[in-house]
Amino acid sequence: RRVSLRLSDPGLPAVSLDHCRMRQALLNLACNAVRFSEPGGEVRMHVRQVEGGVEFLVEDDGPGMTAEEIT
Repeated sequence: RRVSLRLSDPGLPAVSLDHCRMRQALLNLACNAVRFSEPGGEVRMHVRQVEGGVEFLVEDDGPGMTAEEIT
């Protein structure tokens, strides 16, 4: 699909988590983002530290979802 994947690396401290489940969740998010991006699009994955843990954000150039599709 020729979609670029950009990853942020803020150098966060280690966190305790289930590596297999986290890997699968991030792969699912990345695959969905690539699937719904137009050829030549871009998928961006960010991670940042928040109070009590970390937050993952996946952005893509796809059409997005309506409010009805999200609920």
